[in-house]
Parts: sequence; C-alpha cells; structure tokens
Amino acid sequence: MTTQRYDIITARPGKDGKTFWHRVGTMFPAREGNGFAIKLDSLPLPNDKGEVWLKAAEPRQNDSGSQF
Repeated sequence: MTTQRYDIITARPGKDGKTFWHRVGTMFPAREGNGFAIKLDSLPLPNDKGEVWLKAAEPRQNDSGSQF
C-alpha cells in the first residue's frame, strides 16, 4: 500500500551533537494534475552553509500511537 501523505522534515543539530528531525509540513498528491502539494507549517532554517534541505518521509507515530 502506498502512503498518500508524507511528512516534510528537516535535520537539526541537537545540544548533544546528535541530529534530530523536525517536521515542518506535509506533502500529498495534488488534487488536480500530476505532482504533489506541499504545505509548510513552519519555515525551515538554513544550515551553516546557508542551505535548506528537506526530506519527504512516511509519517511516523509518536509514543501515544498518534501520527504527527
């Protein structure tokens, strides 16, 4: 089964030196035509090189079992 919705995430450095993934939006198939629609809920921050990298990932479930 293909996922119809993806989380848009960006990598952020954590205080402990590890990377964590921050969800900034959602991507889903466009209603009209081909392609996808992307809705950002927050603006991703650039890294130390001034680049913004985003990843579309299948939605995860948090500890309570609900998706975020």
